[in-house]
Amino acid sequence: MRERLLAIDPDPGVDLKNPVRMIRAIEILEAAGPPLRALRTRTPPPWQALRIGLTAGLDVIDGRLDARSRQQVARGLVVETQAALDAGVPDTAAVLTGIGYAEALAHIRGELTLDELPVAMAQSNRRYARRQLRWWRHDERVRWFEIEPDPLPGILSYVSDQS
Repeated sequence: MRERLLAIDPDPGVDLKNPVRMIRAIEILEAAGPPLRALRTRTPPPWQALRIGLTAGLDVIDGRLDARSRQQVARGLVVETQAALDAGVPDTAAVLTGIGYAEALAHIRGELTLDELPVAMAQSNRRYARRQLRWWRHDERVRWFEIEPDPLPGILSYVSDQS
């Protein structure tokens, strides 16, 4: 894969040890043509994007993640995951490594009971949500709005004031 990428573009500017990034670079190069670095050096857009974030207390976030995990299991996540496996999707495929599918695979392998499955999913989601919060918290360009009560009036007012 590395050789294929370098044959198309000798200086792609991607991590040559990361197969996901190399595959994506090849896809972009096949669609847009080389050099890949030229695509990254375009002039900035003539607009400035507003960054709007929604936030809530951790108890609210955790409660929503718990409910979402239970709903996903109730709506057939295990059946969907098994169907993907039965269709020949390897359990190492990127699509089956995401939150929810990874835990469903653990259940299918007998590593989690059906009762433990939504708990494990919610736990993985909580870790991910906290990483996102830590990442975005330091971005001063983000204007945060609480999700309760309805944030829409405040967001609309903010957007209106920025134009």
